This record gives sequence, structure tokens and C-alpha cells, in this order.
Amino acid sequence: MHLTSKQLNVLGVIVNGNGTQNGVFIPCDLDQIIERVEYKPTKAAIHFSIRNLIRKGLIEKVSTELRRDRRRVIIAPTELGRSSYNSGADLSYIADEDDTFGVES
Repeated sequence: MHLTSKQLNVLGVIVNGNGTQNGVFIPCDLDQIIERVEYKPTKAAIHFSIRNLIRKGLIEKVSTELRRDRRRVIIAPTELGRSSYNSGADLSYIADEDDTFGVES
């Protein structure tokens, strides 16, 4: 399965979530994902990545919750997303348009 570096970054944030509490995984919401990725995305860009990752079966929207005084969509990894990200075996990297492969401009 081919993912861009940004999709891999988004998937990693979602797989890590908000950690665990009493052994229960706590997933992220959209704003938390935007805050934690390694680049500065727009909401539209994150939505695009999320739609692609959902289409590939790696993540899913699981519910909505009241967080920080607003109703938020909660996004969690699927079993395929978690196992693929953790093993790296099913994922291959393809370049984003702005990836430079270490070449300085």
C-alpha cells in the first residue's frame, strides 16, 4: 500500500492517539491531529489525508464526543492501520510533491 510521508505522519499520530488510560486506548480528534503532525497543514489538507486513509482501510471515524466545549469527531486506527504502521511491512513510501529527498534548495 502506498502512502505519502504526510499520510504516514497522520497515520502515526492517529495510531499513537492520546495514549491509554486504565489500559483503554484514547483516540484523537481532528484538532489534536492538526496540532501533532510534523508539518503545518490546513484543515482541508488533513481532511484530504483522512479521507484517503479511511478509503485504504487504515483509520475510521468512530464517534463524536464533547471535548473542549465542542462536539468533535473521534478518529481511530483500524486493526489494519495499527498493525501496518507498527510493522511497516504493508506500507511503502511515495514522495510528496514537496519532498526533496535530502536535497537542499
